[in-house]
Amino acid sequence: MSEIAVSVGRYPHTAALLDGEVVLEDGVRLAVAPGGTAAAFRGMLDEQAFDVCEVPIVNYLRARELGVPVTGLPIFTTRRFPHGMLIWNTATGVRGPSDLEGRTVGIPYHGNTDVVWVRGLLETDHGVDVDAIDWLASLAEPLEPHAMPENVHTVVGAPLGEMLLASEIAGLVEGRGQTIFANDIAALAPDLAAAERAWHERTGIFPVLFTVVIADALLASRPSAAEEVFSAFVDAKADAYARRDTAVEPPSAEDLTAARVSGFPLDADVAAQRSYLGADPLAYGLEPNRLAIAELIRLAAAQRLIAGAPEPDDAFLPLEQTPDATPHAHKEQASHVADIG
Repeated sequence: MSEIAVSVGRYPHTAALLDGEVVLEDGVRLAVAPGGTAAAFRGMLDEQAFDVCEVPIVNYLRARELGVPVTGLPIFTTRRFPHGMLIWNTATGVRGPSDLEGRTVGIPYHGNTDVVWVRGLLETDHGVDVDAIDWLASLAEPLEPHAMPENVHTVVGAPLGEMLLASEIAGLVEGRGQTIFANDIAALAPDLAAAERAWHERTGIFPVLFTVVIADALLASRPSAAEEVFSAFVDAKADAYARRDTAVEPPSAEDLTAARVSGFPLDADVAAQRSYLGADPLAYGLEPNRLAIAELIRLAAAQRLIAGAPEPDDAFLPLEQTPDATPHAHKEQASHVADIG
């Protein structure tokens, strides 16, 4: 083996992997290619197109049940709160979350991790019966859930944004945040930042979306690969913090977009606004993410995307970053989840 093929999206905390070179002690190189796309993660789950690949967590959990030979590393490359992912058209008569019952809401696909978090928020915080909503998906399911609910319909290529503006659907889940702005388009809360903070302070969770999986074949041939890859991601994240803290030029618009998508605190205003998340809101390792993983697993099972509900320790390898891997001590998470169901 001369190299390990890695696919990961470009974010501030992965840039060092994509732009530099990581060579392991025995000369094996991490060959890192831009990923974070549907084509990349579908290729990994369908045929192990890479040795290591970034994939949406719910898709990984489903693949695990189906016997796909990959294992999760506790590297969570993207995180976002679900509050800013849901919008609706008030012209359809929707004034609040409960008004979505009996109406159609557009989504990428049923098992999309963003959608799972949004459904959970609607149900646990707003008392919405998510089974009373007709969910219209515009993309084919990467991996068929074990039982597709009757209220989920797929029309591949459906122009969901146009349909929302035309009042053909009442709401839309935009995983990367609202991109449609019009007089009739409203968000879940008038002050999303305040709603996110209040939710985090109650639950202790900054929702995880994407993780990194490693092919079981690589683990069998190179048992040290999991720790080596984990360490490389930790080092790249530390490099991102160092570059942020010593930068003399403001970040580019492209970098700010990547930071917003991933949750990395690159923007000073956003970092100050989210200071409650601690110095390293993207902490890697099983322990600092146990609450978020457990809740996402619970939601995926409740939404009939996975048949069982594995413990976080069963779904991810027990790797941890050292305390000095971040600029400051990471804020300790709450030890329980209150009022989240």
